Amino acid sequence: MRVKVVIYPDKRMREFIVEGKESIRVSDILRRVGLDEFDVIVRLRGKVVMEDEAVKNGDVVEIYEVMSSG
Repeated sequence: MRVKVVIYPDKRMREFIVEGKESIRVSDILRRVGLDEFDVIVRLRGKVVMEDEAVKNGDVVEIYEVMSSG
């Protein structure tokens, strides 16, 4: 399966090939790119999703890093 990941705000793109699986979870992708689920907002198929959402072949996962200042 092949999944494209776009990380904002700088639009870094990564493409994953996961062999032997029909789907993986958003949490697996976050782990692979080194991001914490509490520091991002994830959009999949036009909707904001939680980390347990299944990602399927051909999906584009958009990850928005949350920025805050004090």
